[in-house]
Amino acid sequence: MASSEREEVYAASDAEELSAQLAEAEDILEQNRANCEGRSLSKARERLLDSALPAGLGGDLAAQACFLNAPRLDHAGYGPGGERHNLYMTYAPRFLKNGIDRGYWPTLLFAVQALSDPRHPLVPELDPLRVYRAVRLTYYRSTTAGAEMLADILRYFQGKYRFSPNHVEQADRWALRAYRSRFAAAPPIDPRKVRPCE
Repeated sequence: MASSEREEVYAASDAEELSAQLAEAEDILEQNRANCEGRSLSKARERLLDSALPAGLGGDLAAQACFLNAPRLDHAGYGPGGERHNLYMTYAPRFLKNGIDRGYWPTLLFAVQALSDPRHPLVPELDPLRVYRAVRLTYYRSTTAGAEMLADILRYFQGKYRFSPNHVEQADRWALRAYRSRFAAAPPIDPRKVRPCE
């Protein structure tokens, strides 16, 4: 009898905790509904992208990667012919270089995707060997599954751009040195799980 009473007490306690969590979730949903009421998805994206530029100018790598993806996220404003395209072409090359030089994977992923589209407006800003080198750095930083995906990208780059063995060796040496000096103590990353605006 005592054990069944104890089970009922635990069940009541669990129910109270669950009820409190549900009430908190409902409050959050109500706040989000109030904040988003009357706003379209395109307006929300526009706000996100407009805030990414000042944060990116302040050095925030995630904001820079988000800004780089602006044409894809908001074709009307930042893509070719859009009212913000000149703004994009002014700052995107700087953000692109910074992310590649620092081995920031969301920016590198953008660079890899841009290089696969010769019409992309930032292709002239990209040095494929420099991108290869930074992808190799990410390879060293990655989980096993992530490294397998990056190995495919590295092979693709070697085949497409026909880097000389000397260039590949130099890039790999640079990447290994950069990994040991900057990232060896950091936990591994999974490059398969990345979003342009996190």
